[in-house]
Amino acid sequence: MTTFTLVLGTRNKKKRRELEYLLKPHGIELKTLDDFSDSIEVEETGNTFAENAALKAVGQANAIKEWVLGEDSGISVDALDGAPGIYSARFSGEAATDESNNQLMLEKLAGVPLEKRTAWYTCHMTLADPDGNVRIECEGRCYGRILESEFGTAGFGYDPMFELQEYHQTFGQLGDAVKAIISHRARANRMFVPQLTSLIHEIESESRKVSSSEASPNEVLPDSARQELEQSWQVTRTYLAAARSLAPSSQDSSKSIALLKSHDENLAHNELELALADLEMLGKEVGCEREYWLALVAAAEQMGLDQRAVALRNHAG
Repeated sequence: MTTFTLVLGTRNKKKRRELEYLLKPHGIELKTLDDFSDSIEVEETGNTFAENAALKAVGQANAIKEWVLGEDSGISVDALDGAPGIYSARFSGEAATDESNNQLMLEKLAGVPLEKRTAWYTCHMTLADPDGNVRIECEGRCYGRILESEFGTAGFGYDPMFELQEYHQTFGQLGDAVKAIISHRARANRMFVPQLTSLIHEIESESRKVSSSEASPNEVLPDSARQELEQSWQVTRTYLAAARSLAPSSQDSSKSIALLKSHDENLAHNELELALADLEMLGKEVGCEREYWLALVAAAEQMGLDQRAVALRNHAG
């Protein structure tokens, strides 16, 4: 697949960094509104994450004539009746900062017991084409709870106080590599990327039709079954690469390194199985942490290796 340029409908550099981590393995180049002088300011007047994401995507696409990904996300807290929700970024006012929002959150939840501080992150993604037509929509959620103080410095927003109970750590402690696998944005992205790669294949096929009237049907039309496999392999490769990033850097002689750094998005299933086996052996040799094993579990499940996934989950504890 050739490089596809996608414009993220925001100027938030932290969101760009997180999405780049997720999209780069798929040959997708990410830009932001700062790269376009004719971008506009879009008022988020919607009542839902979906409405605001569409406003951003369509508005900017019409203005800059590019493929634009509108993304709206936020945190909802049960004890606050779902607030701050779509107002997460400006929870403490128009001049809000991460620090002021977090402080207000702690103040509003003062005295609320931990078991009632349940919350969830939502991320809604909407893709608009250069003519302003909505082409893809998807939404992901991640559930946890709000702690009584902040832990960790990774991530942004409410991450240092949002604990994932199964990990016993906040997003602020887990870091980008783990967040890229389990966050609300990662979950939405796992729905978004296969749809985007399928759309890119369609666009490239139409382009080949126009440029070569002599092409045979097999040359012009992509094989749908092969596309599905390629998309699945790409997601699997992302999981394996994330796991590898959690292993000690001294293990650079691992056979999986050359494979995962090759940027070949059409890797065969058996090659990915070899990488999985190699990383499993590495994990046993050096005693990798739980997050490493959970990334391998996700890869095995993506490949349909259910028994292997069960075995790997035992290592995660």
